[in-house]
Amino acid sequence: MNPILFGAAEIDITPNIGLPLAGFSIDGKEAVGVRGHLFARAFYLEDEAGERVAFCVADLHSGTRYLHETAANRTGPSCGVSVDRLVLCGTHTHTGPGNLYGNNLYDTFTQKRAGLDEDLADWLATRIALAVEEAAARAEPALIGMTRRSLWGVTQNRSLPAFLNNPDSDAWNEPGAPGEDCPPGLPETRTKVDPRISVLTGVRDSDRQVLGALAFYGCHTTTLGMAVDYYAPDWTGYACRRASWDLERTAPGPPVIVAVGLTGAGDVNGLRMDQTPPWRQGPSLAQSLGARIGVEIAKAARAAKKAAAGGEVRVLYAEPTTADGASYPKPKARLAEKWMMGASALAGSDDGRSAIFHLGLAKEGMTGGTPIPHRPKAKAAGPLQDVLEFILDLEPGSVLPLHAVRAGDHLFVTVPGEPTAHSAFDIERAVLDQSGTASATVIGFAGDYFGYLPTPREYDLQHYEGGSTIFGRYSVPHVKARLVDLLEAGQTGPLQPRPLEFDVRRRHSRFKVPEQLSCTDVDPKPWIERRGNHVHVRWEMDWEDLVPFALEWFVRVEAKQGSAWSALQFMGRDFDDVHTLVHIERDGTFAPGSGTTRWHARLGLPARSDEQGALRVSVNQRGDFPGFQIAVPPKT
Repeated sequence: MNPILFGAAEIDITPNIGLPLAGFSIDGKEAVGVRGHLFARAFYLEDEAGERVAFCVADLHSGTRYLHETAANRTGPSCGVSVDRLVLCGTHTHTGPGNLYGNNLYDTFTQKRAGLDEDLADWLATRIALAVEEAAARAEPALIGMTRRSLWGVTQNRSLPAFLNNPDSDAWNEPGAPGEDCPPGLPETRTKVDPRISVLTGVRDSDRQVLGALAFYGCHTTTLGMAVDYYAPDWTGYACRRASWDLERTAPGPPVIVAVGLTGAGDVNGLRMDQTPPWRQGPSLAQSLGARIGVEIAKAARAAKKAAAGGEVRVLYAEPTTADGASYPKPKARLAEKWMMGASALAGSDDGRSAIFHLGLAKEGMTGGTPIPHRPKAKAAGPLQDVLEFILDLEPGSVLPLHAVRAGDHLFVTVPGEPTAHSAFDIERAVLDQSGTASATVIGFAGDYFGYLPTPREYDLQHYEGGSTIFGRYSVPHVKARLVDLLEAGQTGPLQPRPLEFDVRRRHSRFKVPEQLSCTDVDPKPWIERRGNHVHVRWEMDWEDLVPFALEWFVRVEAKQGSAWSALQFMGRDFDDVHTLVHIERDGTFAPGSGTTRWHARLGLPARSDEQGALRVSVNQRGDFPGFQIAVPPKT
């Protein structure tokens, strides 16, 4: 087959501090700093017939309909990527900004402050669109390869009883199932996960260099934990950096864009509490997990070079409404007419138990007498849920955006929520039977967000996943049936007129456009301390200053070569807060007798970095803030 056009690009989407983090609901924090920038990473594919699609993975809680529609309104005219040809998914990090859903339900309860932040969402959509446009502009003749590798022992099923309630759970580790190559000796919680890392790789036709790798894996992006109060991509950020580094150092050339999205992650996380001593949530866990996954992604991408070939691109898209879903012809694939949150959802999951759980007011497994298809769910807060729904006009989105994209001999289908490992595999089997492709991947958190999607038998036990499934027991059968319908029809059907109106009751904004932020001219008063390779820098800024992170680096380490200073190099990139992990935060402590507050930067220098020359930390100018440079003390 002839080569296709393939391009990849990444755009920084890190906003100012002071915004609420999405994912841990009202128990979540507001961001006071950054530990790894957030990115939108886009991949553009176009075959010789002109069929095109763009995948964009953003370091956000989820792709949302508001972001999807707003970004596509720009990329449609600019590069032919209309809403039906844009696959937008989130990494599901719980340390990215919220208030970007465009519906009253999730804009109210996914983060601690309610309402749509329209300025933030519009800015994010513009940055997402820019990533897609740059990927399209960089597209060049390439071959594509699809490979899979298994990674065991780093994830666990957090709702094992619900998984085992599936009638075919015993076959999960048998030939033909996701867990067929399970090594001996693992505890059962670690055998009932999907270990497959699926990687789509673009390889330049002329010299067989890897241009980009789009990977999917099933693991919740919650390894940092609830205590985090800074922006961070969680383990996926480490995975992207490690995979890019491995690919670039083995074949020097331009930067390789790597993105990691999620598949069946609804009941799977990377916690290691079964170890002795327990490995608790935090940066160490995120780094360990991300590095392991990144190594496997790089191996898969290199293997894809050997099997890469040309191919065709085919895109199908549908927008069934939740109202239509309530009257679907198959009774056991109908959505509930009215959404409902379950009492067990109030408890939180093992990734982060809520205050309500610790007060003993909610727990997993709470059931009640609700009618089918919500049975056996106990309604969260009982009659109070109906009161809140009325007062706050709580409603989720009304459309279930679904993509089916064929790239070569592989099929990608999207799900607007959190499928569990088993439900993702159920959907995968159904679409494979219909499509006839060699393999398929279910992409979660794509197009919009509708909560969890467990199988009906998992739903029956009303663990956290079942309690957070808002349209009832048959949600997964419905999504599966709709995707099969889409593949059978072979066409998308008419789309709604663009742009859409979003019925949002509450709006607010603390977001500031980076280009419009102006920091105050103050005396920084820098201070530095070094212990081994760990460096801590402190300075002062005006208490009202909101640093724009997405424009360029803010903190970096520089080395002196002769009489000139230049950025310290690590893993082929500048050692700064954009390309590596520099923890930057404003601690809110006022300096005595002034209107300034203290800022901190903490970083770990690479081994043997002192050999590159004398070192200094440089804090970049922002507005009238002058920035500064301060020498790094010698290693003791």
